[in-house]
Amino acid sequence: MIDLKYHVYSLVAVFLALAIGILIGASISGGLTGNEAISRQSRAIERLNREFQAHQATLAEKQSALDAAMRQLRQADSLVAGLYAPLLQGRLAGRGVAIVQMGQGEEVAASVKAALQQAGAVVNSVTRLDTDYGFGDPEKMKKAAQALPLEFQAAGKEPYQQIWGYVSTVLSAGRPEKPFETLASVGLLQGEGDYSRPNRFVVIVFPKGSDPVALKDLVVQPLLGKLKGAGLSAAVASAGAGSQTPPDFWAQFDVPTVSHADMAFGRLCLVEALVRGEGHYGLGASEEFLPARLTAR
Repeated sequence: MIDLKYHVYSLVAVFLALAIGILIGASISGGLTGNEAISRQSRAIERLNREFQAHQATLAEKQSALDAAMRQLRQADSLVAGLYAPLLQGRLAGRGVAIVQMGQGEEVAASVKAALQQAGAVVNSVTRLDTDYGFGDPEKMKKAAQALPLEFQAAGKEPYQQIWGYVSTVLSAGRPEKPFETLASVGLLQGEGDYSRPNRFVVIVFPKGSDPVALKDLVVQPLLGKLKGAGLSAAVASAGAGSQTPPDFWAQFDVPTVSHADMAFGRLCLVEALVRGEGHYGLGASEEFLPARLTAR
C-alpha cells in the first residue's frame, strides 16, 4: 500500500509558500507599508497555516482509516488462505497451465503457481520476460527474431509478431528439447519447466511496479492475440491494486483479470477466472470481490 500523505503535505507546503509570496508581493505593489502591510500579511499567513493544519488532520484521519481497513483485509485474507483446500480442490484438475511473468518479482509467480497446483492444475512452465529488453528497438527485435527456428521467420511480418507467434505455439502445443534456449541467449526471456507438454491455460503475471500500458503495443496486445489464435485461454494476474493500469485498460483485450494476486483471495479469484473464462476480480469499483460467493457454496 502506497502512503501518499507525505506527497500531499509537500504539495500543500509548496502552495502555502507560493501563496505567502504572492500576498507579500501584492501588499508591496498595492502601496501598503509598515505596520499595515505586516498586519495584513500576518493574518493571511495565519489563515493559510490553519488551512494547512486542517488538511493535515483530514489526511491523517483518512490514512488511519485506510490502515485499519488494510489490517482487516489482511486478517480476512488469512481466513481465506485457511479455506484454500476445499475452495480450490479439483477446479483445474489435470489442466495444463503455463505462467508468463512480466519482469522481476518471483514471489507473486511462485504464489500463483502454488495456488494453481492446489486447484489440481499441472503447471508445466514459468517463462519470465525481460520487460527492459528493448522491445521498441528494431535491431534488438530483429536479432531476437533471427534466433527463432526458420519456419517461424515469416517474410512480411514484424519481428515482434514472429517472436510472440513462436512463444504462443510453444506454450499451446509444446515443443521438445529447449525451445526457448536461443531467445534466452539474446536476453529476451528466461524459462524453466517442461516445454514439451501442451497447455490449456496461460496466466500472465504482472508483479508490483510493472506497467502493462507501456508494454501494450509491442508485448501485451500481440502476445494476447497470438495466445488466443493458438487456442489458449489466458488470464492476467496483477500484484497489488495495479495502480499504474487505468480501470478500463484490460476491457479492450477481452481477457479476464485479477488484481491482488499477491493475496490469497486474489489467487482464489484467479482460479475462478480461468474456470469461467471471463470477469474482472479484485477490490476496484469495476471489479468483483469473490470470496463471499465462493465461501457460500
